[in-house]
Amino acid sequence: DEQGWIGLCGFFRQPGASTRHLGWFWGLNVLPSWRRRGVAGALLQAALHNASTIPDIVQAQVRIATDNAAGRRTFEQAGFTQVAVLPRALRIGSTDVDEGLFIRPIAGSIGGSS
Repeated sequence: DEQGWIGLCGFFRQPGASTRHLGWFWGLNVLPSWRRRGVAGALLQAALHNASTIPDIVQAQVRIATDNAAGRRTFEQAGFTQVAVLPRALRIGSTDVDEGLFIRPIAGSIGGSS
């Protein structure tokens, strides 16, 4: 849509004193007519830049369905590395879906170690 949103990328800080150094990505989505134009990568890079300004955030994390090749590729191109597979992490109807857990240091974060 020429006057509306073409994509979104959510990021939040993990709550709690022992986990507030972690941030999570959720919902990197781009309208189908805007896909394969670099929008997802640009949204992700902008969110990573913004995350680097949050005091003490040192690591970003995301969970991606193992059958989501485009999502995996986008995060891997941004420097994320898969560190685990979470079996049956989602249940959609009667179908269980595995998710990969990906992490990336937040370079330049205020108070961060990377």
